Formats: sequence, C-alpha cells, structure tokens
Amino acid sequence: PYSGPARSSEILIPDFKAALDLYNRNDFAASLPFFSKYLNSHPGEMRIELLYGVALMGNNNLREAKSVFSSIIANSDNLYIDEAQWYLALCYIKTEERETAVRQLESIINSNSIYREKAKKLVRKLG
Repeated sequence: PYSGPARSSEILIPDFKAALDLYNRNDFAASLPFFSKYLNSHPGEMRIELLYGVALMGNNNLREAKSVFSSIIANSDNLYIDEAQWYLALCYIKTEERETAVRQLESIINSNSIYREKAKKLVRKLG
C-alpha cells in the first residue's frame, strides 16, 4: 500500500546507518557513497566529515581525504580537530610529503592534542 512520499530524513537515516555499518566493517569503498549522500543533506556535521575522511583514506583516496581533514581543521569550532590533524599527518606520510608531515606532527606536538605522544614517536621514527 502507498503511504505517501517519504520524507528526506527517513531516506537519509538508512544511508547513514549503511555508511556506519560498512565503515565499521572496514568496507571503506562501499561506505563512501552513503557518507557522501548523507553529507550532501547534512553539511557541516564534523563527526561524519571525519568518518568520511578516514574512509577516503582507507580507500587510498588521499588527495580528497587531505581536503576533508583540512576543512575540518579550518572550521575551528568543532570537537574533531585533533583527529583531523592526526589523520592529515598520516595522509602526508602516505603521499611521501615528509616535510609537510613533520610540520603537521610538530603542530600536534606543540598543542594539547590527545595525539601529542604519538606524534612525538612518529617524528622520531621519520628522523
């Protein structure tokens, strides 16, 4: 039976749940379209942006992942800056941008980031 048109939020919740389910199973490639569709209707949700960036990174789409993480950092009014800075540094390492990675890691070290100690170890390792 026809129950009338579905509201967009009713359609998007399954997209969000599907994205998270696939993400949690490390099926990053499959999660990307669901995250993208959800974010198109919910721009500025930094937690979802971060998950989307990690999924991009996990799918080796590093250029776009760096853009997502940089955008999160630029929007300084959110709770996910530490994570975005850390993952951005990891992207720079993966793309062999060593000097930029070290600068990003030093920025983390010089902040109150939860990733300070990890950043110190990684800088030493990059030597």
